[in-house]
Amino acid sequence: MNFVIFSYNFIPQNNPEAFCTARFANALAEAGHSVHVVTIDHPQQIPPDLEKELAPAVTQVTRVKTRPLAKSLYARLKYQTPEWDSINYDECIRTLKSVLKQTDSPILVTRMCPAASGIIGWHCRKDARLWVNHFSDPYPNYLKGGILGRIVNKFTYRWTRRFLTDSAFCTVTCPDVIRFFQERVMPVEESRFTLVPHIGEPLIAPAKEWRSPCPEKPYIAHAGNCYDGRYASELVRELLLCKQAGLDIAFVQAGDMLERDVEIMQQGGIDFRKLTLSSPREASSIFLDAAINLVIDLKIDYGGYTPFIPSKFVYLLYTDKPIIVFARKDSWMYRLVQENPNAGIFFADVNASGQLANICGKLAYQSINSSVNRKSIRDFFSKQHAVEDFLAICESYYKPHKNNLGKP
Repeated sequence: MNFVIFSYNFIPQNNPEAFCTARFANALAEAGHSVHVVTIDHPQQIPPDLEKELAPAVTQVTRVKTRPLAKSLYARLKYQTPEWDSINYDECIRTLKSVLKQTDSPILVTRMCPAASGIIGWHCRKDARLWVNHFSDPYPNYLKGGILGRIVNKFTYRWTRRFLTDSAFCTVTCPDVIRFFQERVMPVEESRFTLVPHIGEPLIAPAKEWRSPCPEKPYIAHAGNCYDGRYASELVRELLLCKQAGLDIAFVQAGDMLERDVEIMQQGGIDFRKLTLSSPREASSIFLDAAINLVIDLKIDYGGYTPFIPSKFVYLLYTDKPIIVFARKDSWMYRLVQENPNAGIFFADVNASGQLANICGKLAYQSINSSVNRKSIRDFFSKQHAVEDFLAICESYYKPHKNNLGKP
């Protein structure tokens, strides 16, 4: 099959979704399908060798020249969206239409930004034999609060309903996000969604020249920003409990953190070390060097479920280091931990004081047990499994098609 993928985020952009899209596109190409990526002309933010490492099988990429970003009122009114990048939609649509028309029976897949790529895909859907819209998480996190936010959300919801009804089917990275659409957007059958999880393999090779931030003692590492929206206060509470229990372990934060929380930790005697990652290879170096890797969920409660899964959780599965998930029990990560009891992944409830500290105390000076087996969960997040169901459904739509709206 011939796939045309439009994504605002793609390598060489240094962005989590850019890496996810690259892995997805590469998985399709390695499965023997033609893949043509249309994306923005991003500056070179990662080394060329890393591009080849992430997507060696993707050879066709068309990059759209963009205009300097500006809050164009005309573009926002034209496309009925508050998105700041709407000034570039015209050129994106022209370019994507041109690629689709030059491709035999193209299957259009739009990925992230949730509004931008979907809007552009919607305008190009009639030039494709099939349109599949991918909702990259954390899609619900784009909704705004306050009076102005409620007005803005009406446009977001309107476009979302179009994506849900006018595409052949939609893909998501977390099964719980389906409930979000059903409860907050419109009644929609679960069968309209297909799970395309993050792809964890291969783990990006670590940096060749890299010094451990803490060679003298074991450390807990968290890669990514840590703020109020990621249970920062709860994390600080647990680290203070570790200190009070006499645990001699450092905490390495590879990303931004509020000065308020840093001061609390330092005043509490916590050995806190902050890193600024200049390359994804440095993130892999942290993953492989830490005594414990910490994954913190987003702090959003939709009433009994959490519609997200961080991509770093999936990448960490391909290390041999202990992983602690710090989240609520209504998250998909909690269920994955329960379903894989021998995978060396531990769960700490953000609402249970002392639970994370207790697990850290048990793991800090231990190597991962030789009986740990991550094969099952790694297979689930492998590139072959990630696209298996997706390709089967595309094939089922592809053969009987009689129109170009993605409906047999």
